Amino acid sequence: DKVLISSFNHESLLRMKEIAKEIPCGMLFDTWTIHPEEYVKKQGMECYHPVAYSLRKDVVDALKKEGIKVHAWLGKHPVDYEKVMAMGIDGIITDYPDVISKILAE
Repeated sequence: DKVLISSFNHESLLRMKEIAKEIPCGMLFDTWTIHPEEYVKKQGMECYHPVAYSLRKDVVDALKKEGIKVHAWLGKHPVDYEKVMAMGIDGIITDYPDVISKILAE
């Protein structure tokens, strides 16, 4: 219950599901994706991990409607962290936990 597999290599995630179907997996994306809820669901994955600057509220809503969790990852591009968190995402993947902790504390 404390493990989540995440990768840009979607083939590897499909293989992971063959090995251990019960472990949740998240598909990483570094670009805009058309109807990610359809793609992620079709592949049998539980989570969508988009780069934060590509995220929109309507996309988050469509994913949530399909029962897919959204964990945005924050790269080196400047992003309005508060705006991303306000979209109703389930989590954040970051190299800067201090920045996120400060925002959450406020």
